[in-house]
Amino acid sequence: MVFPRYRMESPDSTGGIFEDEPHITTVTNSLEGAIASDGRVYVDNILGTSLQKFQTHYGDNTITKDGIFYYVYGILHHEGYRQKYKNDLTKELPRIPFAPDFLAFSEIGRQLGDLHCDYDKLEGWQDLKVEYSDEFDSDNLGHWQIRNAKFEGEDKQTLRLNQHITIHNIPPAAYEYKIANRAPIEQFAAEMKIKCYEDSGIKNDRNQLFARNPPEVLLRARQLIEVGIRTTHLLSQLPQEFEPPPSSSTG
Repeated sequence: MVFPRYRMESPDSTGGIFEDEPHITTVTNSLEGAIASDGRVYVDNILGTSLQKFQTHYGDNTITKDGIFYYVYGILHHEGYRQKYKNDLTKELPRIPFAPDFLAFSEIGRQLGDLHCDYDKLEGWQDLKVEYSDEFDSDNLGHWQIRNAKFEGEDKQTLRLNQHITIHNIPPAAYEYKIANRAPIEQFAAEMKIKCYEDSGIKNDRNQLFARNPPEVLLRARQLIEVGIRTTHLLSQLPQEFEPPPSSSTG
């Protein structure tokens, strides 16, 4: 399930149960009310009542809706929170607690959000070693294509992209952060496998994404390894306490 910062609706359907009440003025670069090229309107998914609750609980009127959004992103990445409520999270929407340190979660959440949204702007992990076969021809598009990438060794420090290209020295930290039990580089390897569906005849080949500049496939691998490593580092900076004492209320 995805919870975006804004949703887009037609101009005549922006009210209803999500209508903001009461209106609270904050200093943000809000897109609320902005009109997209197709005529739809940006509608804020964080209500004014939620903003009011956070400002009141923390006694801080400078808290913004953007700050709350990234705070939630930080909370949802906290290992303690995920472990404690892992059974509930598979059955219902997450309940967001008022952590003792709002600003710390919001700031780390913002850094995580920027990293995960703009990973394709990273330089990529530079400490990898790339090994090419003797027959490798950089001008041959087929030599760049990944059909069934495989990890080697229990520590997965080696990833054989194909018979011509192998990358070594993938650090263990690249595997600590996982989504649906896969690290970013593992998800990349799985998605790059060419799949053919017999019933429909459809061929799913993500190599086409790199057809104009085949070496970019290595850059993407480096970037996703860096995402895993940097995410692990950011998660280590989250406060240990992610919810208030039992006597306090939750959001």
